[in-house]
Amino acid sequence: GFWLSRVIKYPLVSPDFIQIPLTYCCNLACKMCSVRPEDKNKELSKDEITGIIDQASDMGIKWVVFSGGEPFLRSDLFDICDYCRTKGFKVSVTTNGTLITEEVAKQIVSSGLSHLHFSLDGLEEANDFVRGKGSFRVTSKAVRVINEARRKHNSSLFISTACTIMNHNLKDLPGLLEYAD
Repeated sequence: GFWLSRVIKYPLVSPDFIQIPLTYCCNLACKMCSVRPEDKNKELSKDEITGIIDQASDMGIKWVVFSGGEPFLRSDLFDICDYCRTKGFKVSVTTNGTLITEEVAKQIVSSGLSHLHFSLDGLEEANDFVRGKGSFRVTSKAVRVINEARRKHNSSLFISTACTIMNHNLKDLPGLLEYAD
């Protein structure tokens, strides 16, 4: 029903998830990104976000995806995730991973987050061209740190990667799939 709704441009089923950009701030300046720090004053307050969560809950939506900018720049990220859990939501966060330390990994795993989605735009050379020198290594380390914390705390946190496909990283796609696996 969901896909048919898109084709006929008429809703046959309710949405199953909602995506909320938590911030326009980011510690990277990716070449393809439309997030602009000058839009910071358009950022939703915690009260506005919880209001949206309440509305989504009333609609029967069960999954919330938080994006940005970089969601881990928000000091209230874990409070917002906790609120979502009280409403019965599964919560996913899309991140560049560069702010995930061992301490943050412990918080992520103990927060009950359902899904952590890392953005990688190719293997090291291609990713660093888009996201900045050294970003691939830092993100790769974050994935390892999260995996270790997940194993240590017997967490069901699901980890995935996403890639913005562009001409300069097409040749990396098979290698990136292998890396992600």
